[in-house]
Amino acid sequence: MKARLSKRAVLMTAAMLGMAANPYFRAEWDERTERANRRQQRVKDTAIQNAIKREMKTTHSFTIQGHTIEAYSKKDAIKRLKHQGLLK
Repeated sequence: MKARLSKRAVLMTAAMLGMAANPYFRAEWDERTERANRRQQRVKDTAIQNAIKREMKTTHSFTIQGHTIEAYSKKDAIKRLKHQGLLK
């Protein structure tokens, strides 16, 4: 059985090959991918910095309405107790 290509598929293939051969398009494409890579690296760096900041924080023991909990701050302790359903 012969595979038949539609006119649209042939034209799209020709257009892609033409764009790939065009030096202006290649430069533009390289610039776009470089920008995307820099953006991804910034996101990774920010995530690493945030993880380091989280590790540097120390937890303290708080007793709120008879419940003792380890948290970063009193506000954080209240949020954690509410999440656990121990406070309303």
